[in-house]
Amino acid sequence: MPPTVPTSLRVLTCVVRVTSANDLLPALQAAVDSGKPTVLDVAMINNPPPTTGHWNIPDIYSPDKDVSHVSA
Repeated sequence: MPPTVPTSLRVLTCVVRVTSANDLLPALQAAVDSGKPTVLDVAMINNPPPTTGHWNIPDIYSPDKDVSHVSA
């Protein structure tokens, strides 16, 4: 069980660690079929696709602050 899952959650649910994209659909289907509360612990890598332009993420997360960013 991943250490990031609180003990109370471990007792009440089933936790499944998904380590590859190929394992996601079977884990999801097993969770639905079980009929029990299930946590799918899916590790992800932040690998954004190349795009033109940008989002000003500081503005999204700090809408009430004057946060600037570096132009690309």
